[in-house]
Amino acid sequence: MKIIQYRNLFLVVLLLVVMDVKAQNKSEYLVNNDPFSKSYKKSRKYFYGKLSLEQYAVFRLNLEKELDTKLPVDKAIIINYHQTARNCYFYGRSKSENENTYQRIIEITKSIADAEHGIAFFLYNKNYYDTSILKEMIDYREDSGFISENVFTLHENCEANFVLKPNRKFMINYGTNSLTEVEKYLKKSNKK
Repeated sequence: MKIIQYRNLFLVVLLLVVMDVKAQNKSEYLVNNDPFSKSYKKSRKYFYGKLSLEQYAVFRLNLEKELDTKLPVDKAIIINYHQTARNCYFYGRSKSENENTYQRIIEITKSIADAEHGIAFFLYNKNYYDTSILKEMIDYREDSGFISENVFTLHENCEANFVLKPNRKFMINYGTNSLTEVEKYLKKSNKK
């Protein structure tokens, strides 16, 4: 009788351990879409810098190839980017909500670009959650890998922006509501 009890106890403990391990593994892949959570707030990051003349020339040339367009030398370049990441406001929302949000991002970004003498581009990583939606939107294009390898190298937040000004200064930011930061950065720099 004791052998059966120990065997049952062993099976219960084994089952609990297996369930706990599965839960831990599963939680590594869960996506956080709450922009007010600690991990989401930590994923918001800002980087500023200035490219050397050589870096600027090489980067612009490669960017023109990636975007298949000639970039005006007197305009700021704004890239709005979407990638797969652990923190993503768009994850788990309805298709119609995200379609509306992406359309609003396009409108706001283009408005900022027009007001601040810039040109806007919209790209996404091929593994992004909403690829099926973005493929249908005329303004978005899929990144060949150049942008993710050379600009957006952090993958903590699914939304990011890059601004490169004609004076070679740049800003990279990650996180929801980052268009506000793009606008502030361009306004501030255009006053000087």
